[in-house]
Amino acid sequence: MVSARLVAPAEWSTRGAIQEIFFDKPETLAALPALLRRSVATIRATKAGSELHLTLDDGSAIVTKPAAQYEAWEVLSPRGGRMVCSPGGDYVAVWPPDES
Repeated sequence: MVSARLVAPAEWSTRGAIQEIFFDKPETLAALPALLRRSVATIRATKAGSELHLTLDDGSAIVTKPAAQYEAWEVLSPRGGRMVCSPGGDYVAVWPPDES
């Protein structure tokens, strides 16, 4: 299973509604239980701007943007592959999965 770790603010869109999630503001975290352990259907990281787009198995989506001072997000594959957004979003670092 692929896992994603988000640290920067994110937008969760589901059923036509968009909810902002700020990990340092507890009042915006009500959506998190519904997102935990969801299966990720698609992952897309943009080169320009280093945004991460996740589509979940229920059709909802999460978008997070880079953060100026820290790595805003990372995606890990079960075989060791990794994508990490650099601070400021200048690039996305990619490590390929283990081939063994």
